Amino acid sequence: MRTDVVGGVHGLAVAWLTADDETLTDLAIRFPQHRAIKLIANLRHFKKIEGSYLNMRREGNRAWSSVNVSGTESFRWSMGVNARGFGVNAQTFPEVVRTMIVPPPGRVFVSIDLSQVEARYVAHLAQCKAQIEMFSDPTRHFHLENARNIFGREVSKKEPAYVDAKRVGHGRNYKLGPSRLSLMLGKPLAEARRLGQAYDRRYPEIGQWHSAVREEVLRKGYLANPFGYRRDFFDALGCRIALGTISEHQWKEAIAWVPQSIPPEIINRVMLELARRWPHVSFHVHGHDSFLASIPDVMQHDFIDDALEEFARTWCVINNNPVIVPAEAKVGYAWHYMVDWKGEPLTREEWDAHLAKEKVGYERQVIASVLQVNEQELDKELGIWETL
Repeated sequence: MRTDVVGGVHGLAVAWLTADDETLTDLAIRFPQHRAIKLIANLRHFKKIEGSYLNMRREGNRAWSSVNVSGTESFRWSMGVNARGFGVNAQTFPEVVRTMIVPPPGRVFVSIDLSQVEARYVAHLAQCKAQIEMFSDPTRHFHLENARNIFGREVSKKEPAYVDAKRVGHGRNYKLGPSRLSLMLGKPLAEARRLGQAYDRRYPEIGQWHSAVREEVLRKGYLANPFGYRRDFFDALGCRIALGTISEHQWKEAIAWVPQSIPPEIINRVMLELARRWPHVSFHVHGHDSFLASIPDVMQHDFIDDALEEFARTWCVINNNPVIVPAEAKVGYAWHYMVDWKGEPLTREEWDAHLAKEKVGYERQVIASVLQVNEQELDKELGIWETL
């Protein structure tokens, strides 16, 4: 059973029976001895993959999407079905489907994304000195240091604690409470609360920034991002007028908007410039902080170098400081199987050899995504399935 408060700040508590994904996750955490709960969630996920993606309507052996360049409040493009009910949201393709997506003949996929971009912007918006120093030093690894700060010990990338620390940081940056963190981490409520508090103690400026955002929305009813784009929070404004305050949900929505509205605008500007200079590039997916494109094989070197230089020229100013986020490129002949750009064109033969060498690792990634666990927990999850 779930209980929600509706009707603003002083609304009515309404309870109802539900078995949605969030509820199943909560039950699996609270009753780990009942493995059937997790299996039900997995089977539901399998059916969604089959119904929404494996059986999607195709024409000419291609997956099509209808694109709305103004479809979100954060300036990310939205993708989905068109007015005739044809199309698919390519932005939500699961890993198992991405293994099947290949570029047109004679072309290669290029993916470029901004490194740890939202965390960098939050650090600058909150003027969090410790985090800014970590991001400014290329010899330091933000997530490893953050994991050490949260858990009080050294953490390796192969541990579940490494993934947990990334999730705690992302969650607390956007003011997720213990209940939501518990669902995100798959851990008991008390453990999620302890980890969240450890992050808050280490970076107190984040909470101070949260409070500053709330006061700004209460005072003005809107926020502006570093590019000068403004969003009016009409629900929060109405709530303030009626009740003198804003709800927790409205507060979190305001916190997320500025750092989440910057990366898509960076991507939009870079894509526009590249499209003007490179008429043979095809952009397939706008991914919030990244894009997926395909280009003729022979254009790899020139196009990728130009794209990375364009990203280096496209930045914003936060609290009077220019913030330049590093961009990272990958290439490949299937969407999931991309390799880091090394400065030299990737041939199909080299890609085939890489795929054969890394086959086991790639398979584990795909299986983990299907079972909705991180790779560090995959062996444990597979053991449960083998006992059935």
